[in-house]
Amino acid sequence: PVIALLKRDLNLAIRAGGGFGLALAFFLIVIVLVPFGVGPERQVLARIAPGVLWVGALLACLLSLDRLLALPTDLVVDHVGRFMPPRGLDSPGFAALRTLMATGRCWVKLSAPYEGSALPRPHDDVAELVDALVAEAPERLLWASNWPHPGQADPPSLEDLATWRDRWIPPSLRHQILVENPATVYDFPPVETSS
Repeated sequence: PVIALLKRDLNLAIRAGGGFGLALAFFLIVIVLVPFGVGPERQVLARIAPGVLWVGALLACLLSLDRLLALPTDLVVDHVGRFMPPRGLDSPGFAALRTLMATGRCWVKLSAPYEGSALPRPHDDVAELVDALVAEAPERLLWASNWPHPGQADPPSLEDLATWRDRWIPPSLRHQILVENPATVYDFPPVETSS
């Protein structure tokens, strides 16, 4: 049944035209041509293969970015984009996330830094991305705890969550990111605050 579903989804994607075939062809070209440019040394190829696959897949996905933006709905991206492995501020993936946010139709959840981090708590490599997003587009951000932290052998404590929240979201933006933005995205009724 899984293979039948995969074939069905593949056929639907091909019939939809454009993005899927182009992205697949680009990905295949990248993973085939890069080894020609690098040379036939197996040790070198083995060392760079994971990076070539990730970069090829990321660039192939970016080819379909216009199709993603054409969807008639807003997008919510979890886990600060969940870049695997973590990427810096100048990476193409982070640039694509910022482009999506700039459309005014994409929201990013500040959650689960362990999902895309190569560092132990407090996951400073992800905090760098969060700092940039908070500075650039706080009106496009949401907070999420990611409770119950699926797949985590050592899940973060409530203190860890509070530390991340306090480190990532300045007091002046907490009401906006914790209350106002979710109310907008999920169409919650307005929250009255006491003076």
